[in-house]
Amino acid sequence: MIRGGICHYTAGSQLAAARSFLRAHRREVSLVTIDIGANDPNSCFLGAALNKVARCMSSRVRLTVDDLRTILSGLRAAGGRKVKIIGMNYYVPELAGWFDGKSGQEIAVLTERLVDGYNGLLSRMYQRYGARVANVFAAFHSGDFADRVRLPQLGAVPRNVATICQLTWACSHGPRRPNEHANGTGYAIIALAFLLAEQG
Repeated sequence: MIRGGICHYTAGSQLAAARSFLRAHRREVSLVTIDIGANDPNSCFLGAALNKVARCMSSRVRLTVDDLRTILSGLRAAGGRKVKIIGMNYYVPELAGWFDGKSGQEIAVLTERLVDGYNGLLSRMYQRYGARVANVFAAFHSGDFADRVRLPQLGAVPRNVATICQLTWACSHGPRRPNEHANGTGYAIIALAFLLAEQG
C-alpha cells in the first residue's frame, strides 16, 4: 500500500493514489474504509513453533504501527478533518486449528489473545487520527471460547471456532481448500460491522 508492490498505480502506490484522489475530491468523499495490517502478524503463524510466535508478533506489530501511522496521517491530511475514516480490526483464522488436537487448541487460544491485543493497538492508532473501528473481532465472536455450538460432522465446539468455520474458508476441504478469507456470508458480516461503525 505504501511502496507500490505488484499492482501498478500512476501515483506510485495505493496510498499515493488515495491521497491524490482525496485532495482532488475533498468535498465529494464522505467515507474512507481501511482493511490493512493483517498480513504482518499472520506471517508469524506460518509453520512457526509456539514459543516463537509471540517474539515474531512483537516485531511485526512495530512494523504495522509505523505503516499505519504513515497511512492514516496521509489520508487524514489529504481528506481533511471532516472525512469519516473507518478501519477494521480482525477475526482469528487460526481458530480453525482447534481441530488439530491439543497443540492446535493451545495455538488457537494463544492466537486469540494475541489478536485481541493487536486489535487494541489498532484501535488506539485509529482513534488517534479520528477514525472509527469496525469491530469484526466481535462480529465473528472471536473471543468466545465459553459457549458451545454443534457443527454438522464436527460436533460441539466453542462458538468462536464454529463461527470461523461458518464465515470463512479456514475449515474448508473442498476446492477452496483451507484459507483464511471470508466467504460470502462472512463478507456480509464484515460490511455490517462497517455500517454499524459508520452509524455509531
